Amino acid sequence: MTEKFLQEIKKLKKYGIENQIPNISNTLGMFLNILIKNKNIKKILEIGTANGISTLWMAEALKETHGNITTFEFSIPSRNSALENFKKFKLEKYINSIFGDAIEKIKELKLKNKSFDLIFIDGQKNNTLKFLNICEGLIKNDGIIIIDDVIKFKHKMTGFYEYIEKQKKLNYVVLPIDIDDGIMLITKK
Repeated sequence: MTEKFLQEIKKLKKYGIENQIPNISNTLGMFLNILIKNKNIKKILEIGTANGISTLWMAEALKETHGNITTFEFSIPSRNSALENFKKFKLEKYINSIFGDAIEKIKELKLKNKSFDLIFIDGQKNNTLKFLNICEGLIKNDGIIIIDDVIKFKHKMTGFYEYIEKQKKLNYVVLPIDIDDGIMLITKK
């Protein structure tokens, strides 16, 4: 990762803060980037693109692993902003950006028997359980599912915590990545 990449990400993050765009932190971005490189992850599914910061962090790592990311966004302005950022960072060839309802689009991926090494869920918090349920069949046996904002927005994740605590097929741990929030890392048992 270059110094230029880090400088441009910092500018984009600052813009996001100033415009109330729900971006991941640079700490989480670095975590995802390192994870992808260290596990040689090649196929990623992302739910919730916003203006593309998380996608950029992951795509930068995918240059090294020769992989790609499929990302879903249902907001036209957010997706358009993300597409501009992907071009600006010269990472668009690693990114398949899809506009539309993630749940419906993921059903289409399931019909095509697609599978992923990493699934990053950072969409509407009230749909977290639906996102997890539909993605479970898309993750490879040794794959990882990461859900963002599981501490700060736990109250918005209707039914999710009740499900995750009762189910028997997934291992999970909450990692406090940021000062006020964290991620849930999930693997198959």
